[in-house]
Parts: sequence; C-alpha cells; structure tokens
Amino acid sequence: MTDEEIRKLSREELLKVTKVFGRNWITLDGLWFMGVEDEFGMEAAVKLDERMWSKQAGIEARRIREALGITEKGPAGVAQAYSLLTPCWADAFQPEFSGTPERLRVRINHCNAQEAREKLERPRFPCKPVGLAIFNSLIRAVDPQVMVECLLCPPDPLHGSYWCEWELRLKLSCP
Repeated sequence: MTDEEIRKLSREELLKVTKVFGRNWITLDGLWFMGVEDEFGMEAAVKLDERMWSKQAGIEARRIREALGITEKGPAGVAQAYSLLTPCWADAFQPEFSGTPERLRVRINHCNAQEAREKLERPRFPCKPVGLAIFNSLIRAVDPQVMVECLLCPPDPLHGSYWCEWELRLKLSCP
C-alpha cells in the first residue's frame, strides 16, 4: 500500500487495516516458529525465537515511542511499550497491569500463541525465555533502571485463568 493510498483511507479504514497488518505480523511470527520447530525441533525454535525477539521488541518499541513522542520511563513505560507492540498485540495477549509505578505486574490472560497451538494439537510452547527476551529488550529501549522477574510462564504449570505473569520493578527498589 502506497502513502497516497493510505492517505485516502478513512479513520475507520485505517484502524481496520492497522489491525489486519498486526494480525498478519503475529501470524507470520507463529508460522515462522512452527516451521523452525517442524524442521529443527522445539529447542532450536525457542532458541532462535528468543534471539530474534531480544532484538525485535526493542526496535519496535523505540520506533513506536519516537513516532508517538512517548517518553515515559520506569515499569509503567516498559508496560506501555509492551502494550504498543505490533498492532493487535494487546488483543492477542490481553495483558492486565496492576501495581504501583515502582513495581508493576503484567498478567497475560489470553495467549493467542498457546491457544492456537492447543487447537492444532501441538505441545505447549515453553515461552519463558522468549518472554524474558521481549521484556529485557523493551527495558533496554525504554529504561535500563527497570528489571523483570518471571513469576509464572510456560513451561510452568498453568495457574488459574492466566497463562503467565511478570513483575517489572526499578532496580533501586530491589531488596
């Protein structure tokens, strides 16, 4: 789609096409992962996914923050960058944020990736190292004074109604 074609779209059409582009990106990521998994196994797929997301998330966050003029730092800035990744990211993972500006929890209630794997009768994706790569990449892009701790994430057993939970906090507030 050219810039000229984009400029002709209505606000509603822009929102629709943005969501479609986001879904396409998320679909490509999942297909890429399953292709590597089928060809080289789960361990290799996770290792490559971790390596790629450790770069991609920070690049994407920097671009979005610059485009929108966002300067927020701390755990809230990292959480905001997380929720702005790839249009449809928030829809695909439905993050829920709670806590304080110095200590923020991110809970993923719906995981499009894991639920799609269940429908395809594939084993659960042990995504903890990939989640850490994503959050650490965001932290490098937004505020290196933040740290992340994984509280729960596959391959850990599921806990109730959510897939994973992370805590973002300022390094200065660590015990």
